[in-house]
Amino acid sequence: MFIMPKLSVIFHYLGILEASSFLLLLFIAVPLKYLADNPLWVKIIGPIHGILFLAYIIAAVVMYLTYRWKISQLILAILCGLLPFGPFFLKLDSQPEKDLESTHQS
Repeated sequence: MFIMPKLSVIFHYLGILEASSFLLLLFIAVPLKYLADNPLWVKIIGPIHGILFLAYIIAAVVMYLTYRWKISQLILAILCGLLPFGPFFLKLDSQPEKDLESTHQS
């Protein structure tokens, strides 16, 4: 039986994926493009990061509506998505660890 994780768990892991793709783009793909004249990795990682970033922003808006965040929490989540390490440190009212535990207990 497949158990669907809660929205906050999906948002948490989506943030980790988005931040990781941003770091790969900034610290591996872009230097390879300009220092080694190899733009291939930017062409691969760039669109992946773009899709993950858009999904992260959409998920933040859905979290805002679902968990009734304050507008300041939504703005903080979006700003964290713009920073290379931001989503790694984002902790808001939803707690993915507790949500994940409750999903496994069901």
